[in-house]
Amino acid sequence: MRRLAIIVLLSTVVSAEPESLGKIVDDLVAKLGAEDFAVRQEAFEELDRLGADALPWLEPRTEHPDPEVSRMVRRLVDSLRARAEREGLAGLGSREDDFRRTETFRRLVARGRDLIPVLLRILDEEDARHPEYDYHRLRNVYLVLGEVAGPEDLDLLLSRLRAENVQHRILVETILRGFPVTLVRARVLDLLATVEAPAQQRAHLVEMCINSSFTGNEERFHTLLVRLVDDPAELVRAAALRYLMIRRDEATLPRVIARASDEAPAVRAAALRTLTMFRTPEVRDVLLAALADPHPEARAAALQSLSGAGGPDLAPRIRPLLEDPDPNVRSSAAQLLATYGDRSALPALIALLSERNRDFLSRTLHAVVDALGRIRDPAALEPLFALLADSSDDEVIANYRYMILRAILQIGGEAVLSRVEPWLVDPEVRNVHVALDELARLDSPKVDPILLAILAKGDRTAKASALRALVERDCAACAPLAAKALSEENDPWLLSEALKAITWFGQSGSEPRILALLALDPADTRNAALFYALLRATMVFRPAGAGPRVAEIARLSAGSRSLAIEALRELRDPATLPALRAFLAEEVAPAATFRLTVALAHLGEKAPAEKLLADLAGSESPSDLLARVELLFALGRTGDLGPLLDRAAQADPENSLHLYRLAGLCAQIGEVDRALDLMTRALARRPFMRNQVRDDPDFALLRAHEPFRLLLRKSR
Repeated sequence: MRRLAIIVLLSTVVSAEPESLGKIVDDLVAKLGAEDFAVRQEAFEELDRLGADALPWLEPRTEHPDPEVSRMVRRLVDSLRARAEREGLAGLGSREDDFRRTETFRRLVARGRDLIPVLLRILDEEDARHPEYDYHRLRNVYLVLGEVAGPEDLDLLLSRLRAENVQHRILVETILRGFPVTLVRARVLDLLATVEAPAQQRAHLVEMCINSSFTGNEERFHTLLVRLVDDPAELVRAAALRYLMIRRDEATLPRVIARASDEAPAVRAAALRTLTMFRTPEVRDVLLAALADPHPEARAAALQSLSGAGGPDLAPRIRPLLEDPDPNVRSSAAQLLATYGDRSALPALIALLSERNRDFLSRTLHAVVDALGRIRDPAALEPLFALLADSSDDEVIANYRYMILRAILQIGGEAVLSRVEPWLVDPEVRNVHVALDELARLDSPKVDPILLAILAKGDRTAKASALRALVERDCAACAPLAAKALSEENDPWLLSEALKAITWFGQSGSEPRILALLALDPADTRNAALFYALLRATMVFRPAGAGPRVAEIARLSAGSRSLAIEALRELRDPATLPALRAFLAEEVAPAATFRLTVALAHLGEKAPAEKLLADLAGSESPSDLLARVELLFALGRTGDLGPLLDRAAQADPENSLHLYRLAGLCAQIGEVDRALDLMTRALARRPFMRNQVRDDPDFALLRAHEPFRLLLRKSR
């Protein structure tokens, strides 16, 4: 009965007011002093079950008059505090892409600077587990640190760079960008110049300086980093050489060549890789001499750098290295020969597929498979299929199955589709979207069903790639699936591809979803591609009531402003006139002023367009001719366009963007043949513009014309 009474009492705790919980704790603490051991034990267990919520009432009772009760309460408080910390920190393992939006993140940040020692302890734990550390936990710790740490913690953050794991450098650099620039740069310069500072820390700092935005291109950084090529620490010398490879300073070439003879193999290799950036006979001689270096890392580096220092004439010097005892050297030699189209590399490349050294696989398998795909010899097909199905080193091979699939498709084409299809549609195959690009290039009726199957059950990245490929292949069967993805999915990339698909195929009924997505934050860079597709779709489907929100987007996002103004032009919503007038009054850039003037003319406010047209009268420059054509069209004076269109088309015949805009104007006034001719010429110069054409409302009238659709398919 006693236990039952306590349980009944506790069952009300969840909904109890704080005062009620305090009374329950008081009653249970009182029972800790009972004569009966069973009563004391039950009270202790029930207090423990109350958890961290009971701490505010337990902590003041650690100094209870009864020493035994005081001891038990202190034990409870210590236990509940430890449990609360464990439970609070458990969320740091979250794999959420946007951890900052989680409740765990907000709760931890609310604890402020007091949390810093705990976070540093977790970083130490992850360092101890390197290389098997938990990336997400490490990332999330730094995200919280970025919120609770301040400039006074600069040295503390820089001390994390003593770890071998490069993720520390990447994550620390992100935090440092929020600190005062002058403070960070001054401290980094101090550490770089301090030979006594830990070598790993200084090497990480050099790697940070490779990013010019970190140094601000300050000459004092460059001067110091060049000197560090001769630093006593091997790690620092190698990092400084990587810096020089990015900067390609001709004046440093003698230093780099000198380091190609460094006593440390890693430094020699770094110097040889840096020589990739210099194209002189002297450099070529140094690289060829390094093919005989006693250390395999240096031989492999020399081979990699030779890819830009010669051609097939080097093949006789490289072929002997196909028999090198080191698999990385054999791999580098085979890859280099493959770039020359030298099929003597084929046996060595195929043999390397059987290599099961984990370090070799993780470093080189990608390049070996890529080289086989470029050689395109059917002899590689069966070894590649065997590797595809291999499970002896699941993790490494699984990471590169997408590359194996791509190489197989490059070599076998349509003939291998039935064998690769199960892998392509398997949602467990990582990065399969890379292989889909190769699949989409095949001119075979068997491709579309595979892409549709991937669209139905692939992961979000594969679905997005499949959608893009199906649109490029003009497969209308994907339109309903695109509409379904638009209504059910939330990934910005997938949503943007779905919008492009429904825009191209004219799949109506998605207007409510378009309006809902327009409510997202246009300033969020993760939504950049999505807002491009959204505004394009808005121009085509013209959902009722979208005008005010599009005007707001133009105000909120500089990146979306130009396209948003184009959308306002297409929406023809008089309610947006005040916003367009305000933009025109504020704008100073000529290109933006022109687009606003055209948009206002389409909405009936013609005075600015008439004035600009008068200002341009008589000008025969290509840009002014094009502007005159656009203004006449916006003013509804299409009867005046004929001769002007001819002159505009002839004014800049090699400018693809010029031809593209003229094609769009011709399409809108119904001059189909002229529009097709101009677009054919534009795509011949810039084939990738086909993706822009598909969701451009200027070409809406052409979408039903088969010659237009065929033109886009041919330009793939």
